[in-house]
Amino acid sequence: MPKPQQRDDKDGRILQVVEPAAVALAQTIKVLEVGSFLISLNADTTMISVYAISKDVYLHWATSDTDFATENNFDEIIPAGQRVLITVPVDDDGRMFTRVHLAGREAGATIVVVEK
Repeated sequence: MPKPQQRDDKDGRILQVVEPAAVALAQTIKVLEVGSFLISLNADTTMISVYAISKDVYLHWATSDTDFATENNFDEIIPAGQRVLITVPVDDDGRMFTRVHLAGREAGATIVVVEK
């Protein structure tokens, strides 16, 4: 059983993050070369599991298709060889983000993203 992660939501309430016991809504496997890779999330996605297989990966919750992840513009960094479970956040209008951009810290980073 995964150990719960503790986070605060935008109103300061503590959230317990546990991976849902559900089948994946979508999976993405990608080798990141140069630039940022966009994933448009399934409408029912509430959580993503991100694996950085070979190199560190920057993750940025995007407000548009051109709101890229870079070394200067990211919300999370997933270290190489790690898996991170992330709750999809809400934007300033209270809507869940529907896009996420990922970029390798170096070319050749491999990611696996599972939407739940």
